[in-house]
Amino acid sequence: MKPFHPLTMATTSAARRRMMENAGLKVHFQAPDLDEDALRQANTSLDGKCIAQILADAKASSIIAPDSIVIGADQTLELHGQLLTKPKTLLHARHQLQTMRGHTHHLHSAVSCTRNGQLIYRHVETATMGMRDFSDEFLESYLAHAGPTVLHSVGCYFYEAGGIQLFDKVEGDYYTILGLPLLPLLAFLRNAAMIAA
Repeated sequence: MKPFHPLTMATTSAARRRMMENAGLKVHFQAPDLDEDALRQANTSLDGKCIAQILADAKASSIIAPDSIVIGADQTLELHGQLLTKPKTLLHARHQLQTMRGHTHHLHSAVSCTRNGQLIYRHVETATMGMRDFSDEFLESYLAHAGPTVLHSVGCYFYEAGGIQLFDKVEGDYYTILGLPLLPLLAFLRNAAMIAA
């Protein structure tokens, strides 16, 4: 039986790493080699879906691992046509959550695969997130409980944990919300005989 291609994922994201491991995949994880902020600045005229895909492409392309499939993924958050970035301080996180509450935002999650530096797969999905109009008291309690971990998420929340309480309506795939359209990626890898079908 022909061995499957080894998989490498260009990520430092604990959530993406956990998703791949929980799916039963044997993956080597490596930090991508690129300046994400510079790439975002160079593409400010594009919408959130396009930027998420460009970032995923760049992450996958930043690692050359001979005979390995390299996977890159990224996510952008769009609120009323504006892209938000990860907050740098808890004060910034508080302001961002105050801006987002009572409104709907979109999470665009993209994935790309390369082999020997050549792009062989790309896909992007969007989840629509209706954030409830929570009270200031709830916000302070939420931030006190979550602490600096909110600074690791563009939306200042971890949907798979206490962040679920920020929402009253959500449309979209669970894995897309977490930052990786996992089901389409798995389908691609199976169809391309890169993992067991």
